[in-house]
Amino acid sequence: MNTWGHLSPYDQSHRTNQSEPLTISPEEINTARNASDAENRALKLRIEAHTSKIAKYTLESDPHTRNKKLIDEFLLANFPNEQDKVVPDYAGNIYTPESWKPSHETFSHTYDNRAYRFKMKQAEREILDLSSYMDYIKGERVPAGTMFSEADNEENSVIPNDCNDIIRALNAIILRHSRLKHGNSLIHEKGNTIFLRTNGIELKNPVDYDGLDVGYGLELLKGFHASVRPGSQRCLINVSKATNVFYKGQKIELGISLYRENSQVTTDSPFREFERKSIKQFLEGKFIKVEAADKEFTRRFVEISEDDANSSQLIDQDRSNQSVSVANFYRYRNCSLRYPKKQLVALSAGPKAPNITVPLEFCSVEPGQRFSGRLNANGSANMIRAASVAPDIYKELLEKEFLDTFGLQGATNATLQAFGLGFDPGLLKVQAFRFNPPRIIFDGGKVAPVRPDQGSWMLQNGTTLRSTGTVSEYMILSINQREEVKPETVVRDLLEQCKGLGIKKQSASSPYHPQVFEIKPNHTAKNRDEDLVSQITVLFKNKIGPEANRLEALKIAAEKAKTGGENDSSFSVMVFCLLPSTSPKIYNAIKRGGDVIAGVHTVCMSMQKIHTKRNNTNQLNQYYQNVALKVNLKLGGINHSIESDAVLNKIFPNYINRPVMLLGADVSHSGRRDLPSITAVVGSVDPSQSQVYSTIDFQKNGEMIENIGNAVRERIRAYSIKHKKLPSSIVMFRDGVSESQYKQVLEQEVAAIDIALVDYVNYLRGQEAMKHHGPFEKPRLTVLVVGKRHQTRFFPSGVENNTRKGANTLPGLVVDRAVTAVSFPVRTSFGALTK
Repeated sequence: MNTWGHLSPYDQSHRTNQSEPLTISPEEINTARNASDAENRALKLRIEAHTSKIAKYTLESDPHTRNKKLIDEFLLANFPNEQDKVVPDYAGNIYTPESWKPSHETFSHTYDNRAYRFKMKQAEREILDLSSYMDYIKGERVPAGTMFSEADNEENSVIPNDCNDIIRALNAIILRHSRLKHGNSLIHEKGNTIFLRTNGIELKNPVDYDGLDVGYGLELLKGFHASVRPGSQRCLINVSKATNVFYKGQKIELGISLYRENSQVTTDSPFREFERKSIKQFLEGKFIKVEAADKEFTRRFVEISEDDANSSQLIDQDRSNQSVSVANFYRYRNCSLRYPKKQLVALSAGPKAPNITVPLEFCSVEPGQRFSGRLNANGSANMIRAASVAPDIYKELLEKEFLDTFGLQGATNATLQAFGLGFDPGLLKVQAFRFNPPRIIFDGGKVAPVRPDQGSWMLQNGTTLRSTGTVSEYMILSINQREEVKPETVVRDLLEQCKGLGIKKQSASSPYHPQVFEIKPNHTAKNRDEDLVSQITVLFKNKIGPEANRLEALKIAAEKAKTGGENDSSFSVMVFCLLPSTSPKIYNAIKRGGDVIAGVHTVCMSMQKIHTKRNNTNQLNQYYQNVALKVNLKLGGINHSIESDAVLNKIFPNYINRPVMLLGADVSHSGRRDLPSITAVVGSVDPSQSQVYSTIDFQKNGEMIENIGNAVRERIRAYSIKHKKLPSSIVMFRDGVSESQYKQVLEQEVAAIDIALVDYVNYLRGQEAMKHHGPFEKPRLTVLVVGKRHQTRFFPSGVENNTRKGANTLPGLVVDRAVTAVSFPVRTSFGALTK
């Protein structure tokens, strides 16, 4: 988790309640520190002399390129004996030792039948002084360049620009040895993530595309990530393993097969329209290598064209410029096409040039390209299994394979020597402390036992929820169930557990006979899941929606939402859905049917789990209790409240007994360029932080939430209507942004929230009916950027490691030493990070 304090810009002229930044007292932190040490997955980068300087050149190219393979070939051709000293970052810069200079400024190089001109201008040469970076790490001075404008420099909590330049140079330098050592077998992802093609794991049917079986067209590769980070009094190399899915380098026809009457054999018949669409979705934008009888080249995939090899014409210069079909063109050259009836592959020839069309059999997917689509459940499960490594094995992996891959042990790393750099052996050991787990409190002050080492807690017998809703009207949807267990029996047992937790039934005095809908797949259907999805959609539209009489109820709900009654569940209709398995397609169809089509609550239960636990009453009741918690939340109830560690109250005294509103914000992307991004802002409306309501919108693809001001205004409005006051503080958790986007979050999103809060406070002050509830002050705002996918890992060591060999660090770990620096975020860990 990357955190920084109050983010509202100080130069906002409209600020009416300027608040203090979020601060943590070192004295209070030290009272919580225990003997639990941790080993950070970091190596110490040693700068041999503070006088070391790096020369930075801007690499200009005409035409413009960032092609890593092209740049490597250019450097090899022009600096064959100086490969260790000339380091590209593949973003337009070249780094060399200060003493080195190129013999001339302009170079020519030919790549893929194209001529390129490169320039390294001496006049634009810049010297990066590593001594300024070391001074920054030690806190002796802050370099002149800043990430933000002068108006915001009081809140500067990221690395300044001139130090960022040095970090970019160091990141390129530590990676250079690997690129030279492994050559074309190395895949260099964005940043400092590398994969080796020699350890691929084949994935069978990892994605779902209509009419396509991608077979073994994708593979899973394991690699490493390494990045230079500032630490306390030292420079660190942050390392971790990486796992991702890539296209295999093979013929397109081998990577995909087309369904023909349940046979996955590619035949010479035209692509159907949905097949053309699926192939485009699978390969769009990827590099395709063409190896034809007359030429070889590489271009990006555009689509499957409409013309096949028999109908498409081209000019044959060997036959007096006659127009001939593509099939005949190759037949005349003793190359008969195997698939002349299939439409041709269209490849990009440039931004303004018409597409190039090529027969399918000449096209291969270039290896090493990352698959950016969405994996299905099978593909995701395989990826998780391959990526999951026990912490002790993970640590051993880093200490051996990483050091070998990056040239940090054994053979001499000539690049590091050329730049006056070295490494201290071994992972960094850091001191840490851990918060106690929160107390989970139910009705009557009953506390649930918590197991931090397992990340779980359990309901005890006799526990009732803090506040409960009422199950009034409900229906049952049974999907492809066995005859041995009646759906009514399952729901009755669930409601019995609900009753034990305090959830009431409106018709408790008289028997209630719910409607039961049963769906079974048509055994003649080619795809049973698709058939069930179709039946579910029709059922919600034609049966459940009309039976629930939802139209008037939704109108009432909309009116109540306008007046702050979002948690009113008196109109709620519940549909208990019994699923045969955890099929994502069926689950998604049910949620769409309930949320979009019929407007009813849906609660899904896995009959597979129920059958498994049927002979163990305790396990079955525990499963029903977990489902009951979800039922209560959907009914507008509150399951429990949280009491935090007493140490936290000392660290954040301003939050004790003062109303705090929690916000969460994120952007979801479909993975397809033709679909918009979905934005969501959720906000709490009660002190237990258990009731949250959302504002959902869509926008063009992008990570910044364009309408976040209005979304936060909706959430703060719902809070104020319910409580007749404003919270004293707002804490927003922002997910899905990287460190390079912090400035955008600050300047765009936080500024928009600041304006929205000021506007709404002014609005309340002008409302006659609200004046006696005032005065209204603008809430203090704290934004925390949540980095779930950060590259920082910690391993337990010492006593903790001996008692929990192979385990993760315990939840609640806070590391605020060694990996921190001036204006650098504290690293925290509130869950299992290494698995």
